Amino acid sequence: MQNSSSEHEDISSKSFGERMIEYRHSKTFTDLKIKIQDKEFHVHKIVMMDASPVLRTMISERWLKENTLDLSAQVVDPDIFEELLDYLYIGKINLTPENVESYAKAAHFLDVSSLFSLSEEFMFLYNFSFLQGLVFCYNKGYEGKLPFLSSLRE
Repeated sequence: MQNSSSEHEDISSKSFGERMIEYRHSKTFTDLKIKIQDKEFHVHKIVMMDASPVLRTMISERWLKENTLDLSAQVVDPDIFEELLDYLYIGKINLTPENVESYAKAAHFLDVSSLFSLSEEFMFLYNFSFLQGLVFCYNKGYEGKLPFLSSLRE
């Protein structure tokens, strides 16, 4: 079968992980479904087993029924899990102050130590920056604009 040069360029312009995410979204070669509440995620067992010791155990033991792993009883939000899957495939994630705690909880549950460490570091740096901002405002005497700062002077 011949490939056109444009198809070859498209494949070579993406990393292996990016292609694997595309395969996951198109359900190409997926061999496992992970169910969380009413959502199903089609994934590749080998990626899940490599990324998480917890998933490795669940996949290899009695948790798996008809190539479906049901995590509905676990405390993992389906929307967070969707993004977490991309992290498991390519190691990139968009942490924000609004979502970091949810990712940390999911990473802790799944024993994804790299994401848990990244989440902890993000929370530390974010809180440190916030506290630096408070100290700056306190030292500049901005109590009138930020009333809660005046209680710190007492």
